[in-house]
Amino acid sequence: TALLDDLAEGWSVVQNICSSGALGYRPLSANTFLELQAQDGNPASLLFLNKVTYDGATPDELIAVAGVSGSINNFEAFVNTYIALDPASTFALFGYVGPVPAGSPGVIYAADLQNPGGSPLVVDAPGHFSAAFTANDSFLVSGTGTAGLNEGPGLYLVTITDGVPVPTKVVQNMGIGGGVVAVHGDMVLVSGQADPWPGECDGVPVATPKQGTKIFALALAEIVQAAQSLTPIDAFCTAQALDLPPDVNFLPNGDILGQQLSADQYLTRYSWTKLANGVVFLTQSKPVTLGPTFVAGRGVPGGNLIVLQHQYGYLVIQ
Repeated sequence: TALLDDLAEGWSVVQNICSSGALGYRPLSANTFLELQAQDGNPASLLFLNKVTYDGATPDELIAVAGVSGSINNFEAFVNTYIALDPASTFALFGYVGPVPAGSPGVIYAADLQNPGGSPLVVDAPGHFSAAFTANDSFLVSGTGTAGLNEGPGLYLVTITDGVPVPTKVVQNMGIGGGVVAVHGDMVLVSGQADPWPGECDGVPVATPKQGTKIFALALAEIVQAAQSLTPIDAFCTAQALDLPPDVNFLPNGDILGQQLSADQYLTRYSWTKLANGVVFLTQSKPVTLGPTFVAGRGVPGGNLIVLQHQYGYLVIQ
């Protein structure tokens, strides 16, 4: 009853799936997910990336095991909730970050889905919050550095060349720490938080600088150009800020699923259009959830299904 009470009007339930509760998940189909689980330890913990099919017959498949420096239960490390998938669905990214007093050390793991149980590629990523693929051999990282390039808060483009991660900082002035990054086609959304934001841009005062989180819309082509020219984009002064919740991800059809990071955990679907001059307009919004029962939402590839996570598993809706 609580599940239905917190589901907004206009959505129908496809199925409810009972599960032990993953730290992060990524649907591969309506009943097959990549799931991130953890085993706490001291002085080190473990992360497990599993492929789980909820059909009552298919056994779980261990994709990768990765180490975590410190105890998760003692807040010496924080598991990131994202699982990023490349366009070919052959590699998955996941990771963790350490506490601020320790310098926010962090790691991204790139697991080969075609080689289950193999050792994942390890990429240093201090202060990172999320990552997203831009191509099969490149991904964006929102954090304070990555792969040995530690130039402070911003967005970094990492290209894998002969198995070696090569980083370039591509966006700056987007806040004081890592945030969400999401990619769909040429559209890139990245969040940043500041308290306060700068009061001027290139010497020109900003009339109403605001505190809190901003969602910036960028073109992937501009990011690639920034990497080639080694000139990072100034997000605050040049990028468009959208009126979206602080946590966003793209659904397979390109719509945006936004989540309020509050006790109510509201989820809303946003449609958008992009003009020839690059300006993005949010054209429609539709509530998905209305209360704290659902803690996350992810789209299912190849259709219009959404998988909502709750305390006891998942609710698949359309």
